[in-house]
Amino acid sequence: MAIASMGLNLPQKNAASAATHCWSNQSALAHVASAFNQEIASAQSFKAFQNHVQLINDKDNQTRFHYARQRNQRFLPSPSTAPVSDFPSTLTRTRNATLETPRPPEPALPTYEHLRARKKLLDDTFGKVSKPKCRKWRTALEPDKQAFVQKVLQQPGKIADLPGAYCEAHDIRKLKPRQWVNDEIVTFYGVMINNRSVQFEKNPDAFPADERFLKAHCFSSFFMAKYDKEGYNGVRRWSKKTDLLQKDVVIFPLNIVNTHWTCAAINLRAKRFEYFDSMGNRNQSVLANLRDYIVHEALAKKNITLDVSDWLDFFYEDIPQQNNSFDCGVFVCQFMDCLSRDWRTSSGDGPDAPGNQLAVKNKTPGNKHTPADRDTWFDFGQENMEYIRSKMVYEIATKEFLNEQWA
Repeated sequence: MAIASMGLNLPQKNAASAATHCWSNQSALAHVASAFNQEIASAQSFKAFQNHVQLINDKDNQTRFHYARQRNQRFLPSPSTAPVSDFPSTLTRTRNATLETPRPPEPALPTYEHLRARKKLLDDTFGKVSKPKCRKWRTALEPDKQAFVQKVLQQPGKIADLPGAYCEAHDIRKLKPRQWVNDEIVTFYGVMINNRSVQFEKNPDAFPADERFLKAHCFSSFFMAKYDKEGYNGVRRWSKKTDLLQKDVVIFPLNIVNTHWTCAAINLRAKRFEYFDSMGNRNQSVLANLRDYIVHEALAKKNITLDVSDWLDFFYEDIPQQNNSFDCGVFVCQFMDCLSRDWRTSSGDGPDAPGNQLAVKNKTPGNKHTPADRDTWFDFGQENMEYIRSKMVYEIATKEFLNEQWA
Protein backbone atom coordinates (compact mmCIF):
# COMPACT_ATOMS: atom_id res chain seq x y z
CA MET A 1 0.00 0.00 0.00
CA ALA A 2 2.80 2.35 0.86
CA ILE A 3 4.53 1.46 -2.39
CA ALA A 4 1.34 2.15 -4.32
CA SER A 5 0.98 5.46 -2.56
CA MET A 6 4.54 6.35 -3.38
CA GLY A 7 3.95 5.31 -6.99
CA LEU A 8 0.84 7.41 -7.23
CA ASN A 9 2.51 10.46 -5.66
CA LEU A 10 5.67 10.29 -7.72
CA PRO A 11 4.27 11.94 -10.86
CA GLN A 12 2.80 14.73 -8.72
CA LYS A 13 6.22 15.41 -7.18
CA ASN A 14 7.87 15.41 -10.59
CA ALA A 15 5.25 17.81 -11.89
CA ALA A 16 5.75 20.11 -8.92
CA SER A 17 9.52 19.97 -9.37
CA ALA A 18 9.20 20.71 -13.07
CA ALA A 19 6.87 23.62 -12.35
CA THR A 20 9.31 25.03 -9.79
CA HIS A 21 12.20 24.64 -12.23
CA CYS A 22 10.20 26.33 -14.99
CA TRP A 23 9.24 29.21 -12.69
CA SER A 24 12.88 29.57 -11.63
CA ASN A 25 13.99 29.79 -15.27
CA GLN A 26 11.30 32.31 -16.07
CA SER A 27 12.29 34.37 -13.04
CA ALA A 28 15.94 34.31 -14.09
CA LEU A 29 15.04 35.31 -17.64
CA ALA A 30 12.82 38.11 -16.33
CA HIS A 31 15.69 39.33 -14.13
CA VAL A 32 18.11 39.30 -17.07
CA ALA A 33 15.56 41.08 -19.28
CA SER A 34 14.96 43.70 -16.59
CA ALA A 35 18.70 44.30 -16.15
CA PHE A 36 19.13 44.52 -19.93
CA ASN A 37 16.27 47.02 -20.23
CA GLN A 38 17.72 49.09 -17.40
CA GLU A 39 21.11 49.07 -19.12
CA ILE A 40 19.52 50.17 -22.41
CA ALA A 41 17.58 52.91 -20.61
CA SER A 42 20.74 54.03 -18.82
CA ALA A 43 22.68 54.14 -22.10
CA GLN A 44 19.91 56.12 -23.77
CA SER A 45 19.75 58.48 -20.81
CA PHE A 46 23.51 59.04 -20.90
CA LYS A 47 23.40 59.65 -24.66
CA ALA A 48 20.71 62.25 -24.11
CA PHE A 49 22.85 63.83 -21.39
CA GLN A 50 25.86 63.86 -23.74
CA ASN A 51 23.83 65.70 -26.36
CA HIS A 52 22.59 68.15 -23.72
CA VAL A 53 26.13 68.84 -22.50
CA GLN A 54 27.30 69.42 -26.07
CA LEU A 55 24.54 71.98 -26.61
CA ILE A 56 25.39 73.68 -23.31
CA ASN A 57 29.08 73.70 -24.27
CA ASP A 58 28.33 75.31 -27.65
CA LYS A 59 26.15 77.94 -25.98
CA ASP A 60 28.85 78.62 -23.37
CA ASN A 61 31.40 79.00 -26.16
CA GLN A 62 29.20 81.53 -27.97
CA THR A 63 28.46 83.46 -24.77
CA ARG A 64 32.14 83.72 -23.89
CA PHE A 65 32.92 84.85 -27.43
CA HIS A 66 30.24 87.56 -27.05
CA TYR A 67 31.78 88.77 -23.77
CA ALA A 68 35.25 88.83 -25.34
CA ARG A 69 34.04 90.96 -28.24
CA GLN A 70 32.36 93.36 -25.84
CA ARG A 71 35.69 93.78 -24.02
CA ASN A 72 37.51 94.27 -27.36
CA GLN A 73 39.66 91.30 -26.43
CA ARG A 74 42.68 90.87 -28.66
CA PHE A 75 42.54 87.08 -28.82
CA LEU A 76 39.26 85.69 -30.08
CA PRO A 77 38.27 82.15 -31.05
CA SER A 78 38.42 81.35 -34.74
CA PRO A 79 34.95 81.83 -36.26
CA SER A 80 33.25 78.65 -37.38
CA THR A 81 32.94 77.92 -41.09
CA ALA A 82 29.71 79.30 -42.56
CA PRO A 83 27.22 76.65 -43.69
CA VAL A 84 26.90 76.03 -47.42
CA SER A 85 23.46 77.20 -48.57
CA ASP A 86 23.60 76.03 -52.21
CA PHE A 87 25.56 72.79 -52.23
CA PRO A 88 25.08 71.82 -55.95
CA SER A 89 26.33 75.21 -57.21
CA THR A 90 29.26 75.13 -54.80
CA LEU A 91 30.16 71.61 -55.95
CA THR A 92 30.02 72.66 -59.64
CA ARG A 93 32.26 75.69 -59.05
CA THR A 94 34.75 73.58 -57.12
CA ARG A 95 34.80 70.91 -59.87
CA ASN A 96 35.33 73.46 -62.66
CA ALA A 97 38.09 75.20 -60.74
CA THR A 98 39.80 71.86 -60.19
CA LEU A 99 39.61 70.91 -63.89
CA GLU A 100 41.06 74.28 -64.94
CA THR A 101 44.01 73.94 -62.59
CA PRO A 102 47.18 72.48 -64.19
CA ARG A 103 48.01 68.94 -63.10
CA PRO A 104 50.71 68.98 -60.41
CA PRO A 105 54.05 67.33 -61.20
CA GLU A 106 54.53 63.71 -60.25
CA PRO A 107 55.99 63.47 -56.74
CA ALA A 108 59.48 62.11 -56.27
CA LEU A 109 58.87 58.89 -54.37
CA PRO A 110 61.55 57.66 -51.96
CA THR A 111 63.44 54.53 -52.86
CA TYR A 112 62.89 51.22 -51.11
CA GLU A 113 66.32 51.48 -49.47
CA HIS A 114 65.46 54.92 -48.11
CA LEU A 115 62.17 53.66 -46.65
CA ARG A 116 63.88 50.65 -45.06
CA ALA A 117 66.54 52.88 -43.48
CA ARG A 118 63.80 55.20 -42.21
CA LYS A 119 61.90 52.28 -40.69
CA LYS A 120 65.03 51.06 -38.91
CA LEU A 121 65.62 54.54 -37.49
CA LEU A 122 62.04 54.74 -36.22
CA ASP A 123 62.22 51.25 -34.71
CA ASP A 124 65.47 52.07 -32.94
CA THR A 125 64.07 55.37 -31.65
CA PHE A 126 60.79 53.81 -30.50
CA GLY A 127 62.73 51.17 -28.59
CA LYS A 128 64.38 53.89 -26.51
CA VAL A 129 61.11 55.57 -25.54
CA SER A 130 59.93 54.47 -22.11
CA LYS A 131 56.39 55.04 -20.93
CA PRO A 132 56.25 56.70 -17.51
CA LYS A 133 55.34 54.60 -14.53
CA CYS A 134 51.68 54.65 -13.61
CA ARG A 135 49.93 54.21 -10.30
CA LYS A 136 48.46 50.85 -9.27
CA TRP A 137 45.05 51.96 -8.10
CA ARG A 138 43.52 50.14 -5.17
CA THR A 139 39.93 48.97 -5.31
CA ALA A 140 39.21 50.18 -1.77
CA LEU A 141 40.83 52.01 1.14
CA GLU A 142 42.35 50.11 4.04
CA PRO A 143 39.70 49.24 6.69
CA ASP A 144 40.88 51.91 9.16
CA LYS A 145 40.87 54.63 6.49
CA GLN A 146 37.48 53.53 5.17
CA ALA A 147 36.07 53.67 8.71
CA PHE A 148 37.47 57.21 9.02
CA VAL A 149 35.80 58.17 5.72
CA GLN A 150 32.43 56.86 6.92
CA LYS A 151 32.80 58.87 10.12
CA VAL A 152 33.64 62.03 8.16
CA LEU A 153 30.60 61.59 5.91
CA GLN A 154 28.35 61.53 9.00
CA GLN A 155 30.06 64.45 10.72
CA PRO A 156 28.19 67.81 10.86
CA GLY A 157 29.65 71.28 10.46
CA LYS A 158 33.15 72.15 9.27
CA ILE A 159 35.25 69.33 7.83
CA ALA A 160 38.48 71.14 6.91
CA ASP A 161 39.83 74.52 5.89
CA LEU A 162 42.95 75.92 4.26
CA PRO A 163 43.91 79.48 3.27
CA GLY A 164 41.71 80.03 0.23
CA ALA A 165 39.52 76.94 0.68
CA TYR A 166 36.80 75.70 3.02
CA CYS A 167 34.86 72.42 3.18
CA GLU A 168 31.72 71.73 5.22
CA ALA A 169 29.69 68.58 5.77
CA HIS A 170 27.27 69.25 2.90
CA ASP A 171 30.28 69.75 0.58
CA ILE A 172 32.14 66.56 1.51
CA ARG A 173 28.96 64.52 1.05
CA LYS A 174 29.07 65.46 -2.62
CA LEU A 175 31.82 62.84 -2.86
CA LYS A 176 29.39 60.05 -2.08
CA PRO A 177 28.66 57.81 -5.09
CA ARG A 178 26.52 59.25 -7.89
CA GLN A 179 26.79 62.83 -6.60
CA TRP A 180 27.83 65.92 -8.59
CA VAL A 181 30.72 67.65 -6.78
CA ASN A 182 30.52 71.40 -6.18
CA ASP A 183 32.94 74.33 -6.48
CA GLU A 184 34.10 74.00 -2.88
CA ILE A 185 35.40 70.46 -3.43
CA VAL A 186 37.20 71.33 -6.67
CA THR A 187 38.70 74.51 -5.22
CA PHE A 188 39.84 72.73 -2.04
CA TYR A 189 41.58 70.05 -4.11
CA GLY A 190 43.25 72.73 -6.21
CA VAL A 191 44.60 74.50 -3.12
CA MET A 192 45.99 71.17 -1.87
CA ILE A 193 47.75 70.71 -5.23
CA ASN A 194 49.22 74.22 -4.96
CA ASN A 195 50.52 73.53 -1.44
CA ARG A 196 52.05 70.23 -2.54
CA SER A 197 53.80 71.92 -5.45
CA VAL A 198 55.33 74.55 -3.16
CA GLN A 199 56.40 71.92 -0.62
CA PHE A 200 58.02 69.79 -3.32
CA GLU A 201 59.92 72.78 -4.69
CA LYS A 202 61.30 73.52 -1.22
CA ASN A 203 62.12 69.94 -0.21
CA PRO A 204 61.80 67.27 -2.95
CA ASP A 205 63.62 64.69 -0.80
CA ALA A 206 60.65 64.62 1.59
CA PHE A 207 58.55 62.92 -1.12
CA PRO A 208 58.70 59.30 -2.31
CA ALA A 209 61.07 58.68 -5.20
CA ASP A 210 58.20 58.09 -7.67
CA GLU A 211 56.38 61.26 -6.65
CA ARG A 212 57.77 64.14 -8.75
CA PHE A 213 55.85 67.37 -9.26
CA LEU A 214 55.92 70.45 -11.47
CA LYS A 215 55.77 74.07 -10.44
CA ALA A 216 52.00 74.15 -10.74
CA HIS A 217 49.29 76.60 -9.77
CA CYS A 218 45.54 75.88 -9.78
CA PHE A 219 43.05 78.73 -9.85
CA SER A 220 39.58 78.70 -8.33
CA SER A 221 36.70 77.45 -10.45
CA PHE A 222 35.27 80.98 -10.30
CA PHE A 223 38.17 82.41 -12.33
CA MET A 224 36.69 82.01 -15.82
CA ALA A 225 33.27 83.43 -14.91
CA LYS A 226 35.02 86.49 -13.46
CA TYR A 227 37.21 86.84 -16.54
CA ASP A 228 34.21 86.61 -18.86
CA LYS A 229 32.49 89.53 -17.15
CA GLU A 230 35.42 91.81 -16.27
CA GLY A 231 38.43 90.68 -18.29
CA TYR A 232 41.96 90.85 -16.91
CA ASN A 233 41.23 93.69 -14.48
CA GLY A 234 38.70 91.48 -12.71
CA VAL A 235 41.31 88.83 -11.85
CA ARG A 236 44.52 90.85 -11.77
CA ARG A 237 44.92 90.50 -8.00
CA TRP A 238 44.28 86.74 -8.03
CA SER A 239 47.97 86.09 -8.74
CA LYS A 240 49.27 88.76 -6.37
CA LYS A 241 51.34 86.26 -4.35
CA THR A 242 52.26 83.99 -7.26
CA ASP A 243 54.72 84.53 -10.11
CA LEU A 244 52.85 82.64 -12.82
CA LEU A 245 55.58 83.14 -15.42
CA GLN A 246 57.92 81.03 -13.28
CA LYS A 247 55.45 78.12 -13.16
CA ASP A 248 55.51 75.09 -15.43
CA VAL A 249 51.74 74.86 -15.69
CA VAL A 250 48.76 77.00 -14.66
CA ILE A 251 45.51 75.04 -14.26
CA PHE A 252 41.91 76.25 -14.52
CA PRO A 253 38.93 74.07 -13.46
CA LEU A 254 35.78 75.16 -15.30
CA ASN A 255 32.15 74.87 -14.28
CA ILE A 256 30.20 74.98 -17.55
CA VAL A 257 26.80 76.53 -16.73
CA ASN A 258 26.42 74.33 -13.62
CA THR A 259 26.03 71.34 -15.95
CA HIS A 260 29.49 69.93 -16.59
CA TRP A 261 33.04 70.20 -15.24
CA THR A 262 36.04 70.58 -17.56
CA CYS A 263 39.65 71.69 -17.18
CA ALA A 264 42.06 73.94 -19.08
CA ALA A 265 45.76 74.72 -18.65
CA ILE A 266 48.48 77.08 -19.76
CA ASN A 267 51.44 74.76 -20.29
CA LEU A 268 54.32 77.21 -19.97
CA ARG A 269 56.91 74.45 -20.18
CA ALA A 270 55.66 73.22 -23.57
CA LYS A 271 54.33 76.64 -24.66
CA ARG A 272 50.77 75.67 -25.47
CA PHE A 273 47.18 76.00 -24.28
CA GLU A 274 45.36 72.78 -23.37
CA TYR A 275 41.76 71.72 -22.82
CA PHE A 276 40.53 68.55 -21.11
CA ASP A 277 36.94 67.32 -21.21
CA SER A 278 35.87 63.88 -19.98
CA MET A 279 33.01 63.99 -22.51
CA GLY A 280 35.19 64.88 -25.49
CA ASN A 281 33.90 68.39 -26.23
CA ARG A 282 36.04 71.34 -27.28
CA ASN A 283 35.72 74.95 -26.13
CA GLN A 284 37.88 77.29 -28.17
CA SER A 285 36.74 80.42 -26.32
CA VAL A 286 38.29 79.18 -23.07
CA LEU A 287 41.74 78.91 -24.66
CA ALA A 288 41.30 82.33 -26.27
CA ASN A 289 40.72 83.75 -22.78
CA LEU A 290 43.85 82.01 -21.50
CA ARG A 291 45.92 83.55 -24.31
CA ASP A 292 44.55 86.95 -23.44
CA TYR A 293 45.16 86.40 -19.73
CA ILE A 294 48.81 85.30 -19.87
CA VAL A 295 49.72 88.15 -22.27
CA HIS A 296 48.15 90.70 -19.90
CA GLU A 297 49.78 89.01 -16.91
CA ALA A 298 53.25 89.22 -18.47
CA LEU A 299 52.77 92.87 -19.36
CA ALA A 300 51.26 93.91 -16.01
CA LYS A 301 53.57 91.95 -13.68
CA LYS A 302 56.84 91.80 -15.65
CA ASN A 303 56.49 94.59 -18.22
CA ILE A 304 57.02 91.97 -20.94
CA THR A 305 55.35 91.79 -24.33
CA LEU A 306 54.83 88.05 -24.51
CA ASP A 307 54.46 86.61 -28.02
CA VAL A 308 52.16 83.58 -27.98
CA SER A 309 51.44 83.59 -31.70
CA ASP A 310 53.00 80.16 -32.23
CA TRP A 311 51.74 78.59 -29.00
CA LEU A 312 49.37 75.84 -30.08
CA ASP A 313 45.88 74.99 -28.84
CA PHE A 314 45.71 71.34 -27.74
CA PHE A 315 42.48 69.37 -27.39
CA TYR A 316 43.43 65.89 -26.22
CA GLU A 317 41.18 63.11 -27.52
CA ASP A 318 42.81 60.15 -25.75
CA ILE A 319 42.11 61.23 -22.18
CA PRO A 320 39.88 59.26 -19.76
CA GLN A 321 36.17 59.57 -20.53
CA GLN A 322 33.22 59.27 -18.15
CA ASN A 323 30.24 57.03 -18.89
CA ASN A 324 27.68 58.70 -16.62
CA SER A 325 26.30 62.14 -15.82
CA PHE A 326 27.79 62.71 -12.37
CA ASP A 327 31.54 61.93 -12.27
CA CYS A 328 32.83 64.92 -14.31
CA GLY A 329 33.98 66.88 -11.24
CA VAL A 330 35.98 63.93 -9.92
CA PHE A 331 37.56 63.54 -13.37
CA VAL A 332 38.55 67.22 -13.32
CA CYS A 333 40.17 66.89 -9.88
CA GLN A 334 42.23 63.99 -11.22
CA PHE A 335 43.08 65.92 -14.40
CA MET A 336 44.42 68.68 -12.15
CA ASP A 337 46.42 66.19 -10.10
CA CYS A 338 47.95 64.56 -13.20
CA LEU A 339 48.74 67.93 -14.80
CA SER A 340 50.69 68.92 -11.69
CA ARG A 341 52.90 65.81 -11.86
CA ASP A 342 56.27 65.60 -13.60
CA TRP A 343 55.79 62.46 -15.67
CA ARG A 344 59.10 62.95 -17.46
CA THR A 345 60.99 62.14 -14.28
CA SER A 346 58.52 59.85 -12.49
CA SER A 347 59.75 56.88 -14.52
CA GLY A 348 63.22 57.20 -13.05
CA ASP A 349 64.79 56.79 -16.49
CA GLY A 350 67.18 59.67 -16.66
CA PRO A 351 67.92 63.17 -15.43
CA ASP A 352 65.24 65.69 -14.68
CA ALA A 353 63.77 67.41 -17.69
CA PRO A 354 64.20 71.18 -17.85
CA GLY A 355 61.46 73.23 -16.29
CA ASN A 356 59.86 76.40 -17.57
CA GLN A 357 62.14 77.80 -20.27
CA LEU A 358 60.08 80.96 -20.77
CA ALA A 359 62.87 82.98 -19.12
CA VAL A 360 60.51 85.99 -18.92
CA LYS A 361 61.74 87.65 -22.09
CA ASN A 362 60.50 88.26 -25.60
CA LYS A 363 60.88 85.43 -28.07
CA THR A 364 63.23 86.17 -30.92
CA PRO A 365 61.55 86.46 -34.35
CA GLY A 366 61.59 83.24 -36.29
CA ASN A 367 62.42 81.12 -33.24
CA LYS A 368 59.66 78.55 -33.74
CA HIS A 369 58.95 76.24 -30.84
CA THR A 370 57.86 72.66 -31.46
CA PRO A 371 55.83 71.39 -28.47
CA ALA A 372 56.50 67.97 -27.03
CA ASP A 373 54.16 65.26 -28.26
CA ARG A 374 53.05 64.37 -24.76
CA ASP A 375 54.33 65.34 -21.33
CA THR A 376 51.24 64.53 -19.27
CA TRP A 377 49.79 61.09 -18.56
CA PHE A 378 46.38 60.29 -17.15
CA ASP A 379 46.60 56.93 -15.40
CA PHE A 380 43.04 56.69 -14.09
CA GLY A 381 39.67 55.84 -15.60
CA GLN A 382 35.98 55.41 -14.96
CA GLU A 383 36.68 52.09 -13.25
CA ASN A 384 38.60 53.94 -10.48
CA MET A 385 35.92 56.51 -9.63
CA GLU A 386 34.36 54.74 -6.64
CA TYR A 387 37.74 54.35 -4.96
CA ILE A 388 38.90 57.87 -5.89
CA ARG A 389 35.78 59.40 -4.34
CA SER A 390 36.55 57.72 -1.00
CA LYS A 391 40.21 58.66 -1.37
CA MET A 392 39.31 62.32 -1.91
CA VAL A 393 37.13 62.34 1.22
CA TYR A 394 40.09 61.09 3.24
CA GLU A 395 42.52 63.53 1.60
CA ILE A 396 40.35 66.61 2.09
CA ALA A 397 39.49 65.72 5.69
CA THR A 398 43.17 65.14 6.58
CA LYS A 399 44.50 67.82 4.17
CA GLU A 400 47.09 65.31 2.96
CA PHE A 401 47.37 63.30 -0.25
CA LEU A 402 47.46 59.51 -0.11
CA ASN A 403 50.40 57.97 -1.94
CA GLU A 404 49.56 55.16 -4.33
CA GLN A 405 51.77 52.24 -5.29
CA TRP A 406 53.48 52.58 -8.66
CA ALA A 407 53.51 49.86 -11.30
